[in-house]
Amino acid sequence: MKKLFALVAGLLMSITILDVALADGVAPLTPGFSDNGKVQFVSGGVAESGMDAIKAVEHDYNLKMLFVAVSGDYLANISVNIADSKGNTVLDTTATGPVLLVKMPAGRYAVSTKASGGSVLTQAVDVNNDHLASYVLRYPAKEQ
Repeated sequence: MKKLFALVAGLLMSITILDVALADGVAPLTPGFSDNGKVQFVSGGVAESGMDAIKAVEHDYNLKMLFVAVSGDYLANISVNIADSKGNTVLDTTATGPVLLVKMPAGRYAVSTKASGGSVLTQAVDVNNDHLASYVLRYPAKEQ
């Protein structure tokens, strides 16, 4: 029953996100769930209205990653793999915009990302349920 509730809640939140994004005339945010159903995520943040849509829902998540070039330019289409402390993949996705929000169980995770230009970054992240943990991943200039 809890899984059904979580799925329905996620779908309703996705519909709300799409309504906000479409009302502003931008590409919608990309919501999703991990294969095991324990991790919920949304990516996007293209244009000012996309960032507004992200800000409107970020309180529902406990991990936020922002993908930027060293110049400060936002990056998209970043491959993201998040593994737990035992090395098990809990999320494998592509961030369609410069922001990836994730809701996942509290713990320490290893994040491995790859930009479209081939640059790979790794980052250890600590996630808890008390607040939104935010990380900025900066890629070399060749990713612009």
